[in-house]
Amino acid sequence: MSPVSIAVDEVAGCSRSCFGDGVWDAELLVARTGTQISLRNSKELIEWCWSNRIPMISGNDRRQWLYKGASLPDRSEFSEQLASRKNYDAQAKQSCLGY
Repeated sequence: MSPVSIAVDEVAGCSRSCFGDGVWDAELLVARTGTQISLRNSKELIEWCWSNRIPMISGNDRRQWLYKGASLPDRSEFSEQLASRKNYDAQAKQSCLGY
C-alpha cells in the first residue's frame, strides 16, 4: 500500500480511547470529512499531536461529533491545555477514560 498523507491543518483534534489491559487507540479527527483515524497504542501519534499543538479532544466531544453530528470545539478553547504538556497529558488520560 502507498503512504497516506494528511495536511496538519486538516486535523481538527486528537483523542484517545481505552479498551482495558493497556490497549488504547490514538485518534486523529478530520472535521472536514468527518473522519476518525485510529492507531493502536501509538505514543508517536500523541507526540505528533503535541508537537503540532493539535488539541486533545475529550471523549464526550469526540462521541458527540462522531455519532450525533455536533461540531468539535473551536481551537481557541484549548489555550490552557496547549500551554502545558502536563495539562495536555492529563486531558489525554481523561479522553482515554471517556471524559
